[in-house]
Amino acid sequence: MKKNGLIFYLVFISALITTARAQNHAVVFDGPNDYVDCTNNTLLHANTIRTMECWVKFSSVTGSQEILSKSISNYGIELLLFGGNLAAYYMNGSGAASYITYPILNNIVAGRWYHIATSWDNVKENIKLYVNGISVGTLFHVGNVTATGVSNAAGSFKIGQWSDAGENRELFGTVDEVRIWNVTRTAAQIKQNMYSVAPNATGLVAYYKADQGAGSKLTNSTANANLDGTLTNSPGWTTSPVQRGSNAIQISGVSDYVTIPANNAYDFTTGTVEFLVKPTAFNPLVATPCMLGNRGLLTTRWSFHMTPTSLIMYNGISQSLPATFTPGTWYHLAFVINGSNGTTTAYVNGNPLGTFPIGSGIGTGNWITIGRVRMGTEFDFFNGTIDEVRIWNTARTQAQISTNKNVSLTGTETGLVALFNFDQGVAGGDNTGLTVARDYSPTNNNGSLANFALTATASNYVASPLVALPVTYTGFIATKNGTNAFLQWQTQQEQNSVSFIIERSTDGKEFTGIGRVAAAGNSSLVRSYSFTDETPGAGKNYYRLNQVDRDGQSNYSAIRIIDFAATTQLSWYAAGSSIHVILENGNNEPYQLTDMQGSIIQKGRLTNGRIRFNGLRPGTYGIQVQSASLIRKLFVVK
Repeated sequence: MKKNGLIFYLVFISALITTARAQNHAVVFDGPNDYVDCTNNTLLHANTIRTMECWVKFSSVTGSQEILSKSISNYGIELLLFGGNLAAYYMNGSGAASYITYPILNNIVAGRWYHIATSWDNVKENIKLYVNGISVGTLFHVGNVTATGVSNAAGSFKIGQWSDAGENRELFGTVDEVRIWNVTRTAAQIKQNMYSVAPNATGLVAYYKADQGAGSKLTNSTANANLDGTLTNSPGWTTSPVQRGSNAIQISGVSDYVTIPANNAYDFTTGTVEFLVKPTAFNPLVATPCMLGNRGLLTTRWSFHMTPTSLIMYNGISQSLPATFTPGTWYHLAFVINGSNGTTTAYVNGNPLGTFPIGSGIGTGNWITIGRVRMGTEFDFFNGTIDEVRIWNTARTQAQISTNKNVSLTGTETGLVALFNFDQGVAGGDNTGLTVARDYSPTNNNGSLANFALTATASNYVASPLVALPVTYTGFIATKNGTNAFLQWQTQQEQNSVSFIIERSTDGKEFTGIGRVAAAGNSSLVRSYSFTDETPGAGKNYYRLNQVDRDGQSNYSAIRIIDFAATTQLSWYAAGSSIHVILENGNNEPYQLTDMQGSIIQKGRLTNGRIRFNGLRPGTYGIQVQSASLIRKLFVVK
């Protein structure tokens, strides 16, 4: 399903949705001296790299294995397995080095796909290591690598081998989606864009998708020339499941299920649990198949079960509500747990079904399971498909449940403590090793798929019931420009898109179309659009985009608000090729200028409350000024 996200300055971002490719590939390294040589181009020099990332599936996790390297002894940057750890090293050639390590034991296993990334911003304390979008590891310093920065290393940038000819440290495994950046990617950006990014993304120097599937060249997908890699000593090719899909998870009802580790975010007494479910069949030998449960061996908070004629809730006591469920039919179920009166209201497809006279149990520290729950020595396995599992620590209203039952969430909504949408892999394809169930909520509590076949339509990722709309947004902002409202948005990709209808409201409820902007039709590049409302009303103006495709489908964006009654203390205007920013009654306050991805382009202090920016490339920028105890922000457009 589609997902949306939120990055710096409240810029709305839809998570990247890629159309499932007919054949996605990766490069296989079997150890004996095979690697990819990505040249010694200055764009890949270690002293300019700020972020490296890729997907990797290890065949073995023993010994020293280089994943990505522009490094020789004491010089450069590298991402590798070393000394029993996954590690990232940053070295300056004068004996100073900073490195971050994450133990392999209990964390990294052979045969499973991982997204791995490392980043820094020339400050040793800010070195990061990410596994599956989560910051991990322990940071160590020898000397001060910040003082001189990372020193470039001789030799080529390599995938699957050390750049140092003295020791190979060959990789045993499979690599896909290698990306090298000259900007420091944030945790949010890394998590949101693990599967792919636009080739023209800001700061993306080299992008090796590995989708050729044959030959001796690994093609760089960015516009930068002379960065193609050469497969050396015959690494192989294989199909890869690494891609974002619009998927759900099919559970066979035999032995497969999803586990989510215990987390105190789930130990609420008032909250909401909701998900999409499609039963495949009801096994007469399983009396109460469990769709979702937060239970341990001795204690239970809640679990929810489905039979052909009822919904059942269990918190140590079993209660049921009559209902009819047909195999092969999708249902949206929601359970609102009320801690104040000890009841739980159930909703089916946004409509109230009834209220259980029980609330959450008192057990804490229990794991969550999807597709089964343990009942003594028995397991209540569920046979069906589940999607978009959401857990909240707030009681959702019927209006919220109904409005969002077929809408993918951003992962940053207030009160959301778990979001599992299974949007990865190839529906019904070979997804071997793609066993991490990603949590897109701020809790970052990833789960695991257990005992799934991952090779056919049963016990595998399958197509989601939600239809992916043709446009993926990467930004939508609304700012004042004098007495006008200026709207700008970007798309990551477009398929069969026709137009964007700009709608305005004075109360946030009733919207009227005020303009239309033609869309690109079909595009895989980042595209920018804008619209100026020259007649906004006094007070608050609410804006949204209604994107329409050639088939008549439409998709509403998030709503943006501009208040023309408020005093603008931070403002800007364009003069020729320059952008001027003014802080009313300002002096020498600190500021920073960022691009749409949140990367800092320039920072300093105002002069008499003013700053002029020259030489900016066309685009949208964020300006943040620290004034007394307040942080003021606005967007400027060149």
